[in-house]
Amino acid sequence: MPALVAVVAVVGAVVGAVVVAVSGAASRVPGVRFLPAGNWVYNTIMGAAFHVDGGTGNIDARIDVAAGPGAQVVQGDTAAVVVSDDIHRFNQAELEVVETVPAPVDETPVALEAPGGPYLAYLDAGIIVRYGEVEANVRLTGPLSRPVVTADGTLWVHRGSTSSLCRLAGESTEADCSVPTPQGATGALTTIADKPVFLDLSANAMHAVDGGGLGAAVPLGVDLPDTAQPAATDVAGRVAVLDPANSRVHIVGAAAPPTSVDLPPGDYTAPASTGEVFAVVDREDDTLLVFDGAGAERTRKPLPPEGGEPTLAAGQDGRLYVKGGEGEHVVIVDRGGDVTDVPVDGVDVTTTPTRDTTTAGEDPITTSTTVTTTTPTRVEPTTRIPPPVAPPSPPGAPPGVRATAGDGSATVTWQAAAANRGPITGYRVSWPGGSTTVGPNVRQARAGGLTNGTRYVLTVAAVNAAGVGPGTQSNPVVPAGPAAAPRGLVVDAASGEATLTWTAPAMGGGRFVHYRVSATGVAARTVTGTSVVLSGLPTDRDVTFTVRAVTEVNGRNVDGAAASAVVRAPRPVITVTRGRTEGYDGCEVPECGYMLVTMTGFEPDTHYEVEVYATSDYTNPGRGTTTDGEGKADFEAFPFEGVGEQVWVEATLDGEVVARSARYTWRSG
Repeated sequence: MPALVAVVAVVGAVVGAVVVAVSGAASRVPGVRFLPAGNWVYNTIMGAAFHVDGGTGNIDARIDVAAGPGAQVVQGDTAAVVVSDDIHRFNQAELEVVETVPAPVDETPVALEAPGGPYLAYLDAGIIVRYGEVEANVRLTGPLSRPVVTADGTLWVHRGSTSSLCRLAGESTEADCSVPTPQGATGALTTIADKPVFLDLSANAMHAVDGGGLGAAVPLGVDLPDTAQPAATDVAGRVAVLDPANSRVHIVGAAAPPTSVDLPPGDYTAPASTGEVFAVVDREDDTLLVFDGAGAERTRKPLPPEGGEPTLAAGQDGRLYVKGGEGEHVVIVDRGGDVTDVPVDGVDVTTTPTRDTTTAGEDPITTSTTVTTTTPTRVEPTTRIPPPVAPPSPPGAPPGVRATAGDGSATVTWQAAAANRGPITGYRVSWPGGSTTVGPNVRQARAGGLTNGTRYVLTVAAVNAAGVGPGTQSNPVVPAGPAAAPRGLVVDAASGEATLTWTAPAMGGGRFVHYRVSATGVAARTVTGTSVVLSGLPTDRDVTFTVRAVTEVNGRNVDGAAASAVVRAPRPVITVTRGRTEGYDGCEVPECGYMLVTMTGFEPDTHYEVEVYATSDYTNPGRGTTTDGEGKADFEAFPFEGVGEQVWVEATLDGEVVARSARYTWRSG
């Protein structure tokens, strides 16, 4: 049984400091309940989960759980779980581990806190697990998009393989996948005013989920990539959406025109929202950025250094929690955007007087409580002559070395090596072409500058004053990233049809799947060759063509950079000049002559009216003409003799002016 330390609140009593001696398990005090506000964080160095009160910044509970590096803690109403290779479920009231089971698959899940939860979503495997009073283990066809949860505990997720949205209600153990989405569309989910909204990234539109289907499409007003990552909740009716490849956030929604915010180049988490502000974390330089709903920067805060990558999580209390990669620090972002630093050192597990956390009709909790552990009395052994002390030797080989591939990088993790009587001073990580050294308490390192598509093995060795210990090699990894943009895109377009050709790009180390080809006004297509013919294209407006390679990277399809070309729609042009010299009904040569009218770029086989104007006192009823199959026409008409005057013509269709010529100064023939 793990050692437990808990802070509890006594209802209706005013008590001073309470000291509890803890050994093995915490005793449950009658009339005591766990304070639910805040969030949990797992400290890898101390091997314990700590509860951080979001309002005060105090650490008010601790439970020791043996979990590996990168473990995450997620809570629901009563239950919480520590997630690593195993799932450790514990009761938040008694702070007692009640079950430890293996994870269902070897995949890091997306964790969601919600009433009736928490939820774990294994996106590649298509598995949704709910831990709570009503448990659920739902197996869908993966891969799945990142899910969202509404305030009633209902989980929504997009299943791209069947072009549908799945709904798992808080009291249900089966998912309802009856809401269709556009066939083949790449989508993402968010919520606005606590209602699920589907972002169709292929069409750059959003749909409210209305009853058993999608509502009308609302244009986003920006071009989002298929890799776009929206926040799970809105800020005043608009949603922050990250474009990771371009380090940019777009704020979209029907409440106002879109706003784009350029971020410093980096590797960013998906945005998270408090309802009043949103935040992102740059994992490359460990920086938190907070913005208001209009995109104005509120805070830019460097995070305390520690191993691993920081994470950004939204708590049920409306706050955001930025957790260090090893759980040694937490930064709290409150609803209005103010930030608070909380070191997680496990020394003081205390609270100040607690704020009112009751609902209507309950008595507020007003008691402050202090819980400490007693230190056992040491019994000195009988005096004896100690044996000779062996000198320190180099450390043992680090166990549990495992590497995962990234884009031009790899991350390696390990467990503590045996010190061999000399404190470990660091760990040396090496790979072909590079190396780095990290501190003695760090259990993770990143190797950057790697070549995508090349196989790497990383080696980890511990160091102490006696020397460098034996190294442990990782599993082989092959870094991979998105494909580059296709090269040499050529578009040959005419009469609503276009032939596209291009040259295959560098695939970034991924496995080629297909090309996705899109054009204005027609559905996107996938092809495996380097050419395609598109038909049914609009002829009355400019058409943008986009081609990108889709590759499989670490088991997931990833969109590459796009190659684009724009074909401009023909613009109708009408001109007037002097034509043949000829007299007409009082119009005398050489001044008199006919106007030559030329029309190009008009709708083919269409009748237009042409009207003539002059700066002199001149009237003419004009005449009609019909364009040929290429949208062209020319004729001579409108006798005129006003040398030095200016003339011009207009082409109209159904009473609307389609084109107007430049003015021509009349000259003698």
